[in-house]
Amino acid sequence: GQSGSLLNPGGNSSDNNVTPGIGGDQENNDNPGIATGAYWDPEGSVTLGKYLGVEVEKVSYEVTDEEIEAEIDYFLRSNAELLEVTDRNTVESGDVVKVDYTLSIGGEEIDSSEGEDVEIGGEYYDFEEELIGAFVGESKTVEKEISDTYYSNYLGQIGTYIVNIKAIQTRIIPELTDETVASFTDYSTVEQYRESVFNELEQQKIEEAQERQVNLMFDAIIADSTFTGISDADKQSYVDEMVEYYSSYATYLGFELKDFIDMYFNFSYEEFLNLAQEEADIVIKQNLIQDAVVKAENLEVSDQEYTDYLAAYAAENSFDSPEDAENEFGKDAFLQVILRDKAYELLVNSMIVK
Repeated sequence: GQSGSLLNPGGNSSDNNVTPGIGGDQENNDNPGIATGAYWDPEGSVTLGKYLGVEVEKVSYEVTDEEIEAEIDYFLRSNAELLEVTDRNTVESGDVVKVDYTLSIGGEEIDSSEGEDVEIGGEYYDFEEELIGAFVGESKTVEKEISDTYYSNYLGQIGTYIVNIKAIQTRIIPELTDETVASFTDYSTVEQYRESVFNELEQQKIEEAQERQVNLMFDAIIADSTFTGISDADKQSYVDEMVEYYSSYATYLGFELKDFIDMYFNFSYEEFLNLAQEEADIVIKQNLIQDAVVKAENLEVSDQEYTDYLAAYAAENSFDSPEDAENEFGKDAFLQVILRDKAYELLVNSMIVK
């Protein structure tokens, strides 16, 4: 029942286009993570305004022909065949060139690869455009400023690529036929496949529209309620948790955090922190609202509901037993999550979509 943020998989979030990454499915996330930051059980209080039967505008959606064709184009390109070119010996734009390469900086080799397929014009490798006009069997030396974020520790430095061109290939993209569909999907006709693409896109749009409507509902409740005593320290605990989350993720992928933020979100680290602060405020207010609704509506958790929830949580999060999960976080933390779920469901089910 809680919404998940990509920045904090266990927390709440609202949309408003201010959050660095909403990964949440507010309607279907039945088993949210247990968060431990201070924002999860925040200081402060709320005097609720109208919270049941909140009216929101229906969020419309449309699946366009362009979106369907883009999905189909991606499917066809993903299943293209690479065919070696034998009637010419020089590289042209659009070719897929099989290469071995090394990358050195300051005389030290920092990377190498064999049998790499490089699409000329794909803008994935720093050196690819420099291969135009080269010939099969040539060893090409290319000096370029490093802009590929894969080499995050060397960005802006001059790298020396030695590229050995092994073969020139062209991508043979299959036509959309019943045979192609049957070969690469579980469908047997183009008509069936096209319908499945439409249905999948439509389902995504429906879920996005529903999530947006729920966020509008929370926006309205927040606007009609009065909050006091919200702590800057609680907000900072949310920001800190997100920084920690992305730092570990960036390290796992071999990036510095600031480079990863720039690549992943396409904005600066400072903007990331500002947006995280804004999201923290919304998260805390949603937590306070749900806790207040629990009290106002006298919501309770039965022993059976608790047992079922704990067992499901333990199974989904690789605990040896429900007792181990309870020992890790404490019974009160689980009760709070379940009660907030109930409050969330009550709010959503009472929402009036106009």
